[in-house]
Amino acid sequence: MDGFQEELHAYMDIVQKHLIKIGANPEDAQDVAQETLYKYLVNIDSVEADKVKSWLFRVAVNHYYDMARRKQRKQKIVQSFQMEDGYETTLPEDVLLNKEKQSLIKKVLNKLKPQYRDLLVMKYGRELKYKEISDELDINVGTVKTTVHRARKKFIQEYWRTNQDV
Repeated sequence: MDGFQEELHAYMDIVQKHLIKIGANPEDAQDVAQETLYKYLVNIDSVEADKVKSWLFRVAVNHYYDMARRKQRKQKIVQSFQMEDGYETTLPEDVLLNKEKQSLIKKVLNKLKPQYRDLLVMKYGRELKYKEISDELDINVGTVKTTVHRARKKFIQEYWRTNQDV
């Protein structure tokens, strides 16, 4: 290993330890550190040499918080379905309910305009940020936010309409 690699390796160890201190489990900390290293290597030309360490820390911490928010959001959704039912279900019932809900969601998505369906899949299925969707579709971030909001409203209307028909 040359000096640059050794320094980078040392930074990544420090980043991992910091992530664990702020609440990440060791596996998540390692994943985030690896993704941060990848982002650094992709953006190496735009990172100032004297600010590498702070850049790595900032990107890693932001990535960890984003990941934690996504996990928390998923947990809240699962909990809301459990509260809706009024009780905790057994595993086979969970599997059946999940399949039924997935089937209903697919049915509702297929009733939406393709533009709405695609945006909802990008936002909630692929968990892309508005900026990432904007970049991928080459449209304004504000347009993405507005259209996702409209798509979400339409999805909810169709969901309840379809759910009543079942």
